[in-house]
Amino acid sequence: MRSRSGFVRIQHIVRSLAPVIVLLISCVSARGQSSGLLLGLSSHKCTEDICTQDLRTIWIAPQGTVVKQVAALPDLIVPRQDGFWRLGVRTNCTAYDWMLSKRDHLFAVPVNQRPVVQGGVACADATEEALKNYDRLMTTKKVARRGKKDEREADDFDIANAKMHGAAALCESTSVEIKFANPRYIAELHSYNVECGVHPDGSYSYHMVRFESPAEPVPVSSGVGVKASEHYLKMAQQAVSDNAEEQGDKSGCGVDLDDKGWYIFRDKGRWLARGEIFIHRLCGAVDFNLPATFTQAVGIHENALFSLSTLRKSVPEAKDAFWSPRHDLLVVMTDSEFRVFKPAGAKLGPSVLTIPREELEVPVMAEWALGSSVARWSSELIKLQQQTLPEPLVQPEQK
Repeated sequence: MRSRSGFVRIQHIVRSLAPVIVLLISCVSARGQSSGLLLGLSSHKCTEDICTQDLRTIWIAPQGTVVKQVAALPDLIVPRQDGFWRLGVRTNCTAYDWMLSKRDHLFAVPVNQRPVVQGGVACADATEEALKNYDRLMTTKKVARRGKKDEREADDFDIANAKMHGAAALCESTSVEIKFANPRYIAELHSYNVECGVHPDGSYSYHMVRFESPAEPVPVSSGVGVKASEHYLKMAQQAVSDNAEEQGDKSGCGVDLDDKGWYIFRDKGRWLARGEIFIHRLCGAVDFNLPATFTQAVGIHENALFSLSTLRKSVPEAKDAFWSPRHDLLVVMTDSEFRVFKPAGAKLGPSVLTIPREELEVPVMAEWALGSSVARWSSELIKLQQQTLPEPLVQPEQK
């Protein structure tokens, strides 16, 4: 009897604990299967003639049973093998007489390190100096010598040129824009423009670079492979030849080709690879799409359960979409917001979260955390959000 009674009591205890055990198993299972999206976004902010790329990162992940925007941070916060890195662009200016020169600076550093950029000052300060130089030119007929402390007498051309363009006019700009980033690579657009000369001119180029050396373009032969490089050069040569024929000048619109003009960009819900080569301001540029082997080589693997056009049957406003590798979280971009869903197979269900989207903001990074990494990323990103990330230190340009 004693044994039978003990067995009955054990049965009763097991039955009473069963709901708790099921709940614990469910929580552990849910935690192990959870997904979180680190989404990098790009827009542009302009003040009169000066425009600069503005970057931010949002972290969307479950907390308990609810999906939230857990953190929002300036610049791109990129997860790498040695921890989170900070990737960004800052714009500085220099006053040249009454004119302005604008230059963008890209930085990539571990998040616990202060970035350093070289050259220039805040564009507002440079503008103030250029305005003073303009007033001096008009009143004393003297102009500062570039890079020197003394002055020289202004001639008629100096005065006419200043009056034509106006005080603190943007004369020269060297720009860089981030088009894509992941833990290994950055896609950059570089451009150079001169507006104040007799013949305004400009050029641009696209490059892929590695985090460790963001100033050195990665050739296709190194980033993708020798065969891919041969394929790229054949496509580039054909595109340049076709462009020369369209221009009616088969020699004047030629260019020496290399395999460094490739990049990754976002379009219609996918990361794509493209080659683009600027030839001359009179000949324009050529571009050509590259196969999926290029995106795969930089570590991109598509996770979409179905295409963007199919998704629009359920979300007509969808402009872009990001599927977790486990298909348990979907972030849809519309013109005005990001909508988050927790799909069950092909059924999206109702949106569980909406996040405002800034005007003309576009995605340039999408990195997923899975399983136990979600909680770890949340912990680290919340700490980063609670502290103020230091602005880059501006140092004199090395000559």
